[in-house]
Amino acid sequence: MKPPLAAAKHILSQAWGITLCLATLALPLSAPAAPRTPSADAEVLERLPLRPGDTTARKFLQLRQALAKTPADASVANTLAQAYFDQAMAKGDPRYIGYAEA
Repeated sequence: MKPPLAAAKHILSQAWGITLCLATLALPLSAPAAPRTPSADAEVLERLPLRPGDTTARKFLQLRQALAKTPADASVANTLAQAYFDQAMAKGDPRYIGYAEA
């Protein structure tokens, strides 16, 4: 049989351990995080880096930058749209047709 003081210390340490466990379990409940939602549909969430040898991606980037500088230039827009359409036909990926229409 333990002395009364040792038994009290043991009970107190168990109580602290249980309290600490319950507090740790309650932490995630106290601060629920919501995912970040874009402020507009056109907002770009992330830009992936270009692969070093990907000449097609670099060509699209250059054409998009040229179109951003001169949005009224129909020849640049037509060149970009044709490049997207050609890429759709080459890869069989219909997303590029949507990019060409945009």
